[in-house]
Amino acid sequence: MLKADETMPAFGQALLGHRRAAGLSQADLARATGMSVRALRELERGRAKSAQQRSVALLAEALALSGGERELFLALAEQGRRRRNRPVDPAVLHSLPLVTDLVGRERELRELNELSARSSTGVVVVTGPPGVGKTALAVAAAHQLVRNFPDGCLAIDLNGVGDRPVAPREALRRLLVALEVPGDRVPEGEDERAELFGVLLRERRVLVLLDNALDEAQVRPLLGAGPGGMTLVTCRRALSGLTAAHRMTLVPLTPASAVEVLASALGEDVRRTAPEAALELVSCCGNLPLAVRIAGNRLATRPHCSLAHFAEQLRDEEVRLNSLSAGDRQVRSAFEVSYRRLSPSARRVFRRLAAIPGDGFDAELAAAATGVPPSQVGAPLDELVEVSLLYRVPEGRFRFHELIRLYAAEVLVDVEPVRTREELRDALLAQFGQRDRDESGAAPDTGAGTIGDDRGRALPHVGRGMELTRLCRGGANPVAGVPEARTRAVLSPARSADTRRPGGAGGVAGLLSC
Repeated sequence: MLKADETMPAFGQALLGHRRAAGLSQADLARATGMSVRALRELERGRAKSAQQRSVALLAEALALSGGERELFLALAEQGRRRRNRPVDPAVLHSLPLVTDLVGRERELRELNELSARSSTGVVVVTGPPGVGKTALAVAAAHQLVRNFPDGCLAIDLNGVGDRPVAPREALRRLLVALEVPGDRVPEGEDERAELFGVLLRERRVLVLLDNALDEAQVRPLLGAGPGGMTLVTCRRALSGLTAAHRMTLVPLTPASAVEVLASALGEDVRRTAPEAALELVSCCGNLPLAVRIAGNRLATRPHCSLAHFAEQLRDEEVRLNSLSAGDRQVRSAFEVSYRRLSPSARRVFRRLAAIPGDGFDAELAAAATGVPPSQVGAPLDELVEVSLLYRVPEGRFRFHELIRLYAAEVLVDVEPVRTREELRDALLAQFGQRDRDESGAAPDTGAGTIGDDRGRALPHVGRGMELTRLCRGGANPVAGVPEARTRAVLSPARSADTRRPGGAGGVAGLLSC
């Protein structure tokens, strides 16, 4: 790696570093190449940006460079010859959509503006659950921030949420070509490409936008921005393996901002003519920007369907995910990508957590609900938090976004056999019963009838033990605060996935409405 003065032009830095590594004086190198000592001195001091092609080839031979080192040396020389006194073309976001209606992210934009003004910022990771608007924020921010980076903006979609993420080596090729390195001068090796990318950016104040990153391994080779530059990364993962990175975690919008997003699709009148229905609709969407936009697009293309009627349809959790689709866009698809990439143990824990009623749970309850020993449940919970499928909230508790919980319940019914769901139900009942006894100070139960006793008792945990039993028996409606689908889909052995998927009986009935 090159360790010379970072303020020196790239080729001069490389020449000086290689000459010293070879143990040659300027006079030695001049004799070996036929160049003058003065010419070498001018190159090493940066007074001359590069040398002619023939001279560079002689220098590489005299310095005994080969393989990747030789490719990098020749590429730096070519870059020096081509360098113009103008910034990188900020044909910024050529591969990303423009943002015309970013809503409710004023605080985050201010924070990114403040970070961009610091020379020490380096890397900023924008993370959050699927559909929360990471790309929209990053692209809008890049349009604003580019004024703080006089040498322009480089942007690339790494396709980390697609089937074919961009390999770091290919991403580096695209970035180097954007920096005007000729295609035939781009080094072959990933390490050499990364080194050339870093050397070129040391001389520039550039904003680099890496959108839809997959993981740390994909991102690390692309972190070449020098002092005064900034790399903005969007990723569903927190990328906790990246050290010294600033992190910004996006959460769903406020109800007012979510209604504003809905109005962008349906017109401003929606806030005046149907304010309550609009609030109910965005609430059913969990204020998730992707879900709200899809709902708005769906209504906009179905003029026969009123806002109030669609909001009423979305109240039914059995068909909610089916209804949140418009054309080729589906909320469910955004969650499926993240689920498929989980480890087997995290997938199992994710779907089984849907059995827990209420708004949150701790690790002990998670262990009971998933059948994982308490000593081992922490790792899959951490993985779910890392990929933004689960929130970590105060007091050691965890929480789902409501739409993600509905998706987890769907997967559980699809994957787990009835017997397993019955066993999970009984484990939850036992856990709730034990907590009730602990809180009331009652003596521990003994004997074989404890689960039956729990079923007959109204627990202080919003009646959850008794309620779960009613649900699995097909009895009374759930108590307040325990939504029907999230528990019934799991705990009713007779439940079928066919009623929820597109094309199933219940799904079709819901889709025919709006």
